[in-house]
Amino acid sequence: MPQLYHNDIYKFETPIKSYWEETCLNIKKPHKKINSDFNSNIVIIGAGYTGLSCAIHLAKKYNEDVTLLEAGHIGWGSSARNAGFCCMPPTKLSTSKLIKIYGMEEAKKFYLNTIDGSNFTKSLIEDNKIDCDLTGDRNFEVAHHPNAFNDLKEEAKIYKKEFNIETEIYSKEEFEEIGHSGQEQFGAFSYKPGFAINPLKFLLGLAGIAKKLGVNIYENNPVIKIEKKKNCYKVITRGGSIKAKKIVIASNGFYKDDLVPQLNDRILPAISNI
Repeated sequence: MPQLYHNDIYKFETPIKSYWEETCLNIKKPHKKINSDFNSNIVIIGAGYTGLSCAIHLAKKYNEDVTLLEAGHIGWGSSARNAGFCCMPPTKLSTSKLIKIYGMEEAKKFYLNTIDGSNFTKSLIEDNKIDCDLTGDRNFEVAHHPNAFNDLKEEAKIYKKEFNIETEIYSKEEFEEIGHSGQEQFGAFSYKPGFAINPLKFLLGLAGIAKKLGVNIYENNPVIKIEKKKNCYKVITRGGSIKAKKIVIASNGFYKDDLVPQLNDRILPAISNI
C-alpha cells in the first residue's frame, strides 16, 4: 500500500514520547475497543481536533449516531504533537501579498474567519471548563533581523487598519523590557486574540465532551479497508467492521492511499517546522 512518509509514522501502537504526553499520564482515560461488527449512521476516521470537532457538532446539533475511530491512542497524531499556539494567520504569505493576490475583501474574510476560529476555540475551552493550561491573551510576531522590523511594523498597521485587530509595536529595547531578550530579536508586535494551551489536554477535553454527547470512540483501531456498498460503506478495522451511511476522513497526513481509491494521490500534508 503506497505511503507518504517513513514507516515509523504509521506505527500507531508506538506511543510518542513528548512533554505533552508526560503531563497527561494521570488524566488519560481508555476508550472502547472494537470486538464485533455493528452499524452506525456516520463513521469518522481520525480522532484529532478535526475528527472530534466534527463528532461533537454532529452529535450536539443534529443528534447523529456517530462512531469515531482512532488508529493509535487519543493524541497519537499531529493534534498532540504541535506547540500549542492558537495564532494567526494560517498562511506563510505576508498580508500585503495576500491582499495583492486575492484582493482586500477576500483577505478581510480570511482574517475574520481566523479570528472567529481563535475566539471559538477559547469559548469551547471556557464553556466546557477544559483544563488545558490556557495561557495569555495575545501572540507576538518577532523581527528576526533588523531589516525585518520595518516590514513587521507595516504588517501591524494593516492588521489594525484593515482587519480591526488590536496590535502593539515594540522596539528591540521595549521587547527586552517585557522579558523577551535574545540575539535574534530586533523588535516585535503583538496581536489579539491569541493564546497558548497544552494541546493534548485540550484534545482529551474534546474527547470527554464527545463521549458525554453519546459519541462512541474507539482507540487503537486502524482502518484496514473501506468498501463501498449499494446503500452504505463498510469500514473494516482490526477488531471488526462498521456499516455506515456516511464516512468522514479526518486523518490529516496519516491517511494511507487505497482506503478510498478516488482520494489516491490527492492528499498531501503541509510541512510544519513547529
